[in-house]
Amino acid sequence: PRICSPEHSLSPSDVHRGMHVSVVTLAGREVACVAAAGDWTRRDIREHIPGLAGPLLRASRFLFEGVEVTDETPLQVIGVEDGACIEIVFDKVVADLIVTASTDRTAKLWSAETGECLRTLHGHGGVVLSAVFSPNGASVLTASADHTAKLWSADSGDCKFTLREHSAGINSALFSPDGTQIVTASYDYMAKLWSAECGTCLGTLQGHSDWVNSAAFSPDSTLVLTASSDLTAKLWSAESAECVVTMEGNELGVNYAAFSPDGALVVTASLDRTARIWRGGGGGGV
Repeated sequence: PRICSPEHSLSPSDVHRGMHVSVVTLAGREVACVAAAGDWTRRDIREHIPGLAGPLLRASRFLFEGVEVTDETPLQVIGVEDGACIEIVFDKVVADLIVTASTDRTAKLWSAETGECLRTLHGHGGVVLSAVFSPNGASVLTASADHTAKLWSADSGDCKFTLREHSAGINSALFSPDGTQIVTASYDYMAKLWSAECGTCLGTLQGHSDWVNSAAFSPDSTLVLTASSDLTAKLWSAESAECVVTMEGNELGVNYAAFSPDGALVVTASLDRTARIWRGGGGGGV
Protein backbone atom coordinates (compact mmCIF):
# COMPACT_ATOMS: atom_id res chain seq x y z
CA PRO A 1 0.00 0.00 0.00
CA ARG A 2 0.95 3.63 -0.48
CA ILE A 3 1.79 5.69 2.59
CA CYS A 4 0.44 9.22 2.40
CA SER A 5 2.27 12.13 4.02
CA PRO A 6 0.42 15.31 5.07
CA GLU A 7 0.54 17.93 2.34
CA HIS A 8 -1.68 20.56 3.96
CA SER A 9 -3.00 21.53 7.38
CA LEU A 10 -6.58 21.04 8.52
CA SER A 11 -9.05 23.78 9.23
CA PRO A 12 -10.76 23.80 12.66
CA SER A 13 -14.07 22.89 11.00
CA ASP A 14 -12.48 19.83 9.41
CA VAL A 15 -10.99 18.69 12.72
CA HIS A 16 -14.19 18.90 14.77
CA ARG A 17 -16.66 17.62 12.20
CA GLY A 18 -18.01 14.22 13.31
CA MET A 19 -17.65 11.28 10.92
CA HIS A 20 -19.08 7.79 11.20
CA VAL A 21 -16.43 5.45 9.84
CA SER A 22 -16.72 1.68 9.43
CA VAL A 23 -13.66 -0.51 10.00
CA VAL A 24 -13.94 -3.70 7.94
CA THR A 25 -11.77 -6.72 7.19
CA LEU A 26 -10.56 -7.45 3.68
CA ALA A 27 -13.41 -9.96 3.46
CA GLY A 28 -15.92 -7.16 4.14
CA ARG A 29 -16.87 -8.05 7.75
CA GLU A 30 -17.42 -4.96 9.89
CA VAL A 31 -15.16 -4.93 12.96
CA ALA A 32 -16.40 -1.60 14.33
CA CYS A 33 -18.27 1.58 13.47
CA VAL A 34 -16.67 4.58 15.16
CA ALA A 35 -17.48 8.28 15.43
CA ALA A 36 -14.19 9.78 14.22
CA ALA A 37 -12.76 13.28 13.94
CA GLY A 38 -10.85 14.63 10.97
CA ASP A 39 -7.61 14.87 12.96
CA TRP A 40 -7.66 11.21 13.98
CA THR A 41 -4.73 8.99 13.02
CA ARG A 42 -4.13 5.24 13.19
CA ARG A 43 -3.48 5.50 16.93
CA ASP A 44 -6.95 6.95 17.54
CA ILE A 45 -8.66 4.26 15.46
CA ARG A 46 -6.94 1.49 17.39
CA GLU A 47 -7.98 3.00 20.72
CA HIS A 48 -11.65 3.08 19.72
CA ILE A 49 -12.11 -0.48 18.40
CA PRO A 50 -13.60 -2.61 21.22
CA GLY A 51 -11.66 -5.78 21.93
CA LEU A 52 -8.75 -5.00 19.62
CA ALA A 53 -5.82 -5.74 21.90
CA GLY A 54 -2.71 -7.76 22.43
CA PRO A 55 -0.77 -9.24 19.51
CA LEU A 56 -3.47 -8.41 16.98
CA LEU A 57 -3.46 -4.74 17.97
CA ARG A 58 0.28 -4.53 17.47
CA ALA A 59 0.07 -6.26 14.09
CA SER A 60 -2.87 -4.38 12.58
CA ARG A 61 -2.63 -1.94 9.68
CA PHE A 62 -5.36 0.27 8.22
CA LEU A 63 -5.97 1.14 4.57
CA PHE A 64 -8.27 3.69 2.95
CA GLU A 65 -8.63 3.22 -0.82
CA GLY A 66 -5.14 1.72 -0.99
CA VAL A 67 -3.53 4.42 1.16
CA GLU A 68 -2.08 3.30 4.50
CA VAL A 69 -3.36 5.16 7.54
CA THR A 70 -0.38 6.07 9.74
CA ASP A 71 0.21 7.71 13.11
CA GLU A 72 1.40 10.87 11.31
CA THR A 73 -1.39 11.40 8.76
CA PRO A 74 -4.85 12.66 9.83
CA LEU A 75 -7.85 10.91 8.28
CA GLN A 76 -9.15 14.08 6.62
CA VAL A 77 -5.87 14.55 4.73
CA ILE A 78 -6.20 11.22 2.95
CA GLY A 79 -9.82 11.86 2.05
CA VAL A 80 -11.75 9.95 4.72
CA GLU A 81 -15.30 11.32 4.96
CA ASP A 82 -18.54 10.49 6.77
CA GLY A 83 -19.67 6.95 5.84
CA ALA A 84 -16.23 5.83 4.64
CA CYS A 85 -14.90 2.30 5.08
CA ILE A 86 -11.37 1.72 6.33
CA GLU A 87 -9.90 -1.76 5.84
CA ILE A 88 -8.03 -3.44 8.67
CA VAL A 89 -5.22 -5.85 7.80
CA PHE A 90 -3.77 -8.25 10.35
CA ASP A 91 -0.11 -8.99 9.66
CA LYS A 92 0.25 -12.46 11.15
CA VAL A 93 3.86 -12.78 9.97
CA VAL A 94 5.15 -9.84 11.99
CA ALA A 95 3.76 -10.20 15.47
CA ASP A 96 1.68 -13.31 15.98
CA LEU A 97 1.66 -15.74 18.85
CA ILE A 98 1.33 -19.51 18.93
CA VAL A 99 -0.83 -21.34 21.46
CA THR A 100 -0.40 -25.01 22.34
CA ALA A 101 -2.61 -27.42 24.33
CA SER A 102 -1.00 -30.20 26.35
CA THR A 103 -1.60 -33.39 28.29
CA ASP A 104 0.20 -31.70 31.20
CA ARG A 105 -3.09 -29.81 31.89
CA THR A 106 -1.76 -26.48 30.65
CA ALA A 107 -1.77 -24.34 27.53
CA LYS A 108 1.20 -22.18 26.58
CA LEU A 109 1.70 -19.01 24.56
CA TRP A 110 4.84 -18.73 22.45
CA SER A 111 6.52 -16.10 20.31
CA ALA A 112 6.23 -17.10 16.66
CA GLU A 113 9.39 -15.11 15.96
CA THR A 114 11.73 -16.47 18.63
CA GLY A 115 10.04 -19.63 19.91
CA GLU A 116 10.22 -18.28 23.45
CA CYS A 117 7.50 -19.38 25.88
CA LEU A 118 5.80 -16.17 26.98
CA ARG A 119 3.35 -17.50 29.54
CA THR A 120 1.65 -20.67 30.78
CA LEU A 121 -2.10 -20.94 31.34
CA HIS A 122 -2.64 -22.92 34.55
CA GLY A 123 -6.06 -23.90 35.88
CA HIS A 124 -7.46 -26.98 34.16
CA GLY A 125 -7.79 -30.19 36.14
CA GLY A 126 -7.45 -32.48 33.14
CA VAL A 127 -5.79 -32.80 29.75
CA VAL A 128 -6.18 -29.65 27.62
CA LEU A 129 -7.57 -30.93 24.32
CA SER A 130 -7.72 -27.72 22.28
CA ALA A 131 -6.64 -24.07 22.42
CA VAL A 132 -7.46 -21.25 19.99
CA PHE A 133 -7.23 -17.46 19.78
CA SER A 134 -10.29 -15.24 19.54
CA PRO A 135 -10.79 -13.48 16.18
CA ASN A 136 -9.39 -10.25 17.62
CA GLY A 137 -6.39 -11.98 19.21
CA ALA A 138 -7.14 -10.62 22.67
CA SER A 139 -8.26 -13.92 24.24
CA VAL A 140 -7.41 -17.62 24.28
CA LEU A 141 -10.06 -20.33 24.57
CA THR A 142 -9.16 -23.76 25.93
CA ALA A 143 -11.15 -27.01 26.16
CA SER A 144 -10.35 -29.77 28.62
CA ALA A 145 -11.11 -33.32 29.68
CA ASP A 146 -12.05 -31.81 33.08
CA HIS A 147 -15.52 -31.01 31.59
CA THR A 148 -14.77 -27.28 31.28
CA ALA A 149 -13.62 -24.68 28.80
CA LYS A 150 -11.84 -21.49 29.86
CA LEU A 151 -11.38 -18.03 28.40
CA TRP A 152 -8.03 -16.35 29.10
CA SER A 153 -6.45 -12.95 28.47
CA ALA A 154 -3.74 -13.36 25.82
CA ASP A 155 -1.83 -10.43 27.33
CA SER A 156 -1.89 -11.29 31.04
CA GLY A 157 -2.65 -15.02 31.02
CA ASP A 158 -5.43 -14.48 33.56
CA CYS A 159 -8.57 -16.64 33.34
CA LYS A 160 -11.59 -14.46 32.52
CA PHE A 161 -14.24 -17.11 33.11
CA THR A 162 -14.91 -20.87 33.04
CA LEU A 163 -17.65 -22.66 31.05
CA ARG A 164 -18.93 -25.46 33.31
CA GLU A 165 -22.24 -27.02 32.17
CA HIS A 166 -20.97 -30.12 30.31
CA SER A 167 -21.08 -33.47 32.11
CA ALA A 168 -18.11 -35.00 30.24
CA GLY A 169 -14.86 -33.88 28.66
CA ILE A 170 -14.88 -31.08 26.08
CA ASN A 171 -12.81 -31.99 23.04
CA SER A 172 -13.03 -28.66 21.21
CA ALA A 173 -14.09 -25.06 21.75
CA LEU A 174 -14.21 -22.43 19.00
CA PHE A 175 -15.27 -18.81 18.55
CA SER A 176 -17.81 -17.64 16.01
CA PRO A 177 -16.16 -15.61 13.22
CA ASP A 178 -17.76 -12.42 14.57
CA GLY A 179 -16.28 -13.17 18.01
CA THR A 180 -19.56 -12.91 19.91
CA GLN A 181 -20.21 -16.60 20.65
CA ILE A 182 -18.39 -19.80 21.59
CA VAL A 183 -19.35 -23.37 20.70
CA THR A 184 -18.12 -26.39 22.67
CA ALA A 185 -18.26 -30.05 21.60
CA SER A 186 -18.37 -32.71 24.30
CA TYR A 187 -18.29 -36.42 25.01
CA ASP A 188 -21.66 -35.95 26.77
CA TYR A 189 -23.29 -36.18 23.30
CA MET A 190 -24.01 -32.44 23.23
CA ALA A 191 -22.63 -29.16 21.95
CA LYS A 192 -23.31 -25.87 23.69
CA LEU A 193 -23.42 -22.21 22.69
CA TRP A 194 -22.01 -19.53 25.01
CA SER A 195 -21.64 -15.77 25.16
CA ALA A 196 -18.01 -14.86 24.48
CA GLU A 197 -18.49 -11.70 26.53
CA CYS A 198 -19.69 -13.11 29.85
CA GLY A 199 -19.70 -16.94 29.54
CA THR A 200 -23.48 -17.37 29.81
CA CYS A 201 -24.80 -20.57 28.20
CA LEU A 202 -27.04 -19.48 25.31
CA GLY A 203 -28.28 -22.87 24.16
CA THR A 204 -27.69 -26.62 24.06
CA LEU A 205 -27.46 -28.53 20.77
CA GLN A 206 -29.03 -31.81 21.80
CA GLY A 207 -29.81 -34.56 19.29
CA HIS A 208 -26.69 -36.68 18.77
CA SER A 209 -26.64 -40.16 20.27
CA ASP A 210 -22.88 -40.46 20.73
CA TRP A 211 -19.80 -38.28 21.24
CA VAL A 212 -19.76 -34.90 19.53
CA ASN A 213 -16.27 -34.82 18.05
CA SER A 214 -16.22 -31.32 16.59
CA ALA A 215 -18.35 -28.20 16.35
CA ALA A 216 -17.81 -25.08 14.26
CA PHE A 217 -19.64 -21.95 13.11
CA SER A 218 -20.46 -21.06 9.52
CA PRO A 219 -18.50 -18.10 8.07
CA ASP A 220 -21.46 -15.76 8.72
CA SER A 221 -21.86 -17.08 12.30
CA THR A 222 -25.53 -18.05 11.75
CA LEU A 223 -25.13 -21.86 11.68
CA VAL A 224 -23.27 -24.44 13.73
CA LEU A 225 -21.94 -27.70 12.27
CA THR A 226 -21.36 -30.72 14.50
CA ALA A 227 -19.74 -34.09 13.80
CA SER A 228 -20.49 -37.16 15.90
CA SER A 229 -19.55 -40.76 16.52
CA ASP A 230 -23.25 -41.57 15.89
CA LEU A 231 -22.36 -41.65 12.12
CA THR A 232 -23.93 -38.22 11.41
CA ALA A 233 -23.16 -34.54 11.12
CA LYS A 234 -25.78 -31.92 11.90
CA LEU A 235 -26.46 -28.29 11.04
CA TRP A 236 -28.01 -26.10 13.75
CA SER A 237 -29.34 -22.57 13.98
CA ALA A 238 -26.95 -20.50 16.10
CA GLU A 239 -29.88 -18.32 17.15
CA SER A 240 -32.47 -20.92 18.14
CA ALA A 241 -30.18 -23.93 18.80
CA GLU A 242 -32.59 -26.04 16.70
CA CYS A 243 -31.35 -28.72 14.29
CA VAL A 244 -31.74 -27.60 10.68
CA VAL A 245 -30.67 -30.79 8.91
CA THR A 246 -28.91 -34.11 9.61
CA MET A 247 -26.29 -35.44 7.20
CA GLU A 248 -26.49 -39.23 7.09
CA GLY A 249 -24.65 -41.79 4.97
CA ASN A 250 -21.39 -42.58 6.71
CA GLU A 251 -20.85 -46.16 7.84
CA LEU A 252 -18.72 -45.23 10.87
CA GLY A 253 -18.38 -42.23 13.15
CA VAL A 254 -17.75 -38.74 11.79
CA ASN A 255 -14.58 -37.32 13.33
CA TYR A 256 -14.67 -33.83 11.90
CA ALA A 257 -16.80 -31.48 9.80
CA ALA A 258 -16.02 -28.04 8.36
CA PHE A 259 -17.56 -25.35 6.18
CA SER A 260 -16.04 -24.12 2.94
CA PRO A 261 -14.82 -20.48 3.16
CA ASP A 262 -18.02 -19.20 1.50
CA GLY A 263 -20.27 -21.43 3.62
CA ALA A 264 -21.85 -23.05 0.57
CA LEU A 265 -20.39 -26.53 1.19
CA VAL A 266 -19.61 -28.81 4.13
CA VAL A 267 -16.95 -31.51 4.25
CA THR A 268 -17.04 -34.43 6.67
CA ALA A 269 -14.25 -36.86 7.61
CA SER A 270 -15.18 -40.32 8.84
CA LEU A 271 -13.70 -43.44 10.37
CA ASP A 272 -15.13 -45.31 7.36
CA ARG A 273 -12.12 -43.96 5.39
CA THR A 274 -14.15 -41.48 3.38
CA ALA A 275 -14.58 -37.74 3.22
CA ARG A 276 -17.89 -36.44 1.89
CA ILE A 277 -18.91 -33.06 0.52
CA TRP A 278 -22.41 -31.72 1.25
CA ARG A 279 -24.37 -28.64 0.36
CA GLY A 280 -23.93 -26.19 3.25
CA GLY A 281 -27.55 -25.06 3.60
CA GLY A 282 -29.56 -28.13 2.80
CA GLY A 283 -27.17 -30.85 3.81
CA GLY A 284 -27.62 -32.95 0.66
CA GLY A 285 -24.60 -34.75 -0.75
CA VAL A 286 -22.94 -33.16 -3.75
